[in-house]
Amino acid sequence: MLVLIRHRGNGTNMLQSSDIRMRGIKENSILSFNTAAQFPIDFVEFDVQVTKDDCPVIFHDNFIVSEDKDVFIGKRVTDLKLPEFLSYEPQKQLGEFDDHIVYKERQLKHVLQVILQLFKHVVNEYVEGRRIFFSTFQPDAALLIRKMQSSYPVYF
Repeated sequence: MLVLIRHRGNGTNMLQSSDIRMRGIKENSILSFNTAAQFPIDFVEFDVQVTKDDCPVIFHDNFIVSEDKDVFIGKRVTDLKLPEFLSYEPQKQLGEFDDHIVYKERQLKHVLQVILQLFKHVVNEYVEGRRIFFSTFQPDAALLIRKMQSSYPVYF
């Protein structure tokens, strides 16, 4: 069986795309998810970070960047409270591929607990027969997610 998954919806992480239709659609955005849903796909994959005050946000990179007098300053999303995170402009620079960052088990467990608590609420309220699974590049996260819930598959 072939399964089609749209990576971060149907957007682009580039300021300019060769496809003029994609220039106005940023990946990991509501518009990107809704555009992806217009195609015959099985899943939409998206990335979740958790702010310092335990608010899950859909954001790919571990760091958010701001520019001050041509100097770029990066801050970890996990070090920002939600209002500070929301005060940033849309990201203009391509993010670094930082899925390899290592987390302390205690920090990872806390982040996963926040995500799973929200997830349980969202699933109970909105699942409506949708198929759901977790995926991660981090083996420790996959093991913890599996230990914390058994209703949905976990992929590494």
